Amino acid sequence: MKKKEINSSFAFICVFGVCRKLTPLFCQSQKWFGSTDCTQTTRSAHTIDITSLGHYALDTSKEAELPQITRSQSGQPTLNPTITAGIPQKMNLVGAVHRAVQRRPEITQSISTLSAQAANIDVARSGYYPQLSGGIGTGDLTSGERGQQMVSLNATQMLYDFGKIKTNVSVEEARLAEEQAKVLVSLNQIAFEVVDAIVSIKRYQQITQIAQQQIQGIGRIAEVANLHARAGISSQADPIQAQSNLEAAQSNLIVQRTQLRQYQQRLCTLLGFDVSIVEWDIPYPTISLKGSLSQAMNGRNPNNNEDDGFCNSVMTEVSSNLYRGGATRSQTRAASYAEEAARAQVNTVYLDVLDQVRLIREQIENKQKQMGVLSQRRATTVSTKELYQEQYKLGTRTVVDLLNAEQAIHSAAQEIESARYDIYSAIVQYIQVTGRTRDIYALNSISIQGFEVQP
Repeated sequence: MKKKEINSSFAFICVFGVCRKLTPLFCQSQKWFGSTDCTQTTRSAHTIDITSLGHYALDTSKEAELPQITRSQSGQPTLNPTITAGIPQKMNLVGAVHRAVQRRPEITQSISTLSAQAANIDVARSGYYPQLSGGIGTGDLTSGERGQQMVSLNATQMLYDFGKIKTNVSVEEARLAEEQAKVLVSLNQIAFEVVDAIVSIKRYQQITQIAQQQIQGIGRIAEVANLHARAGISSQADPIQAQSNLEAAQSNLIVQRTQLRQYQQRLCTLLGFDVSIVEWDIPYPTISLKGSLSQAMNGRNPNNNEDDGFCNSVMTEVSSNLYRGGATRSQTRAASYAEEAARAQVNTVYLDVLDQVRLIREQIENKQKQMGVLSQRRATTVSTKELYQEQYKLGTRTVVDLLNAEQAIHSAAQEIESARYDIYSAIVQYIQVTGRTRDIYALNSISIQGFEVQP
């Protein structure tokens, strides 16, 4: 009797809140509610509203303020000293990678997706626990039963479902493993981009230095050519030829500096501060238990055919799809084929990695051989230049010969540095391809935006 009173009170509260809002025609509800518009059109998938797409929240709290670049009296760009105080003067690869992975939104996105998938596992496991539901019903609003209301409360507990929930949990756990792998891929990609940018910066710093040395060398030849032309020793065309080569060298310097600044800008975006003043240290090498409770108010309870009747029941339900038109068998075949396709994809990735490793190894070996030849070539061109200088003084060589020898020296030096940093870039790529990024850059057993990789 006590249970009946409690449930009657519950039913009364529920009905009190909604009994005045029951109507036989849903589309006429605007008359009572005022806020419901049944004629309101839905948003079309084929129509794009640029204004609505422009409303989004951008969080720039993690973005460090970039240093302001000013121009000194000498014309060279300088950084504000008050801002550059927090920029490290020297940094290694590990420190740069750690800074990038802690701030990049790609890592944040992949970790958030991983957390969402972890919640999906809890959703799948919820099938093991009791399920509660409730509702309110009315009689036929088109007949004399329109005054009847009934509140019901149902409780369901799964007893045995032949492994359905367990399968769903296993599927979600497999998806969790996939998302974890995607987080690792994001970490590897960011680390690769950071290290590759640093190696490229070092490459173009060396090449820029060689280009400056080339300008100085050609400038000295141009001075000698001018002196000889004024003294009448050589042709007046020699200074013009030297000036032409000097301008070409200056143009080459601009190109190399542009490449350097592009990679510096890319690394600046990755790390969040200006990197032009940083010195980089690079070390190389179903059966369920169902319970229900219902109370009829101002009417007949259909469960026991009693006026204002109270009814509770405990029952066992067994449900199964005996025949679904062959869908179950087809789903089994589809799952089998999907598993076979996944295994084939793993084999494909393995072969791709093996192929890339072989190509990288071949590239490194060839570049090492090339550097040996280029070093011999550079020594030969230096000797040639010295010989041409003596012959130019004697009048047996032209300024063009001197310019060609000077250009050959710096060309060989540039090719040597390019080959050297090609090897470094190949090593960086090898680290990524073979999955050794986290070991080399010490990303294991540290907190990365709340995520930790256990080796």
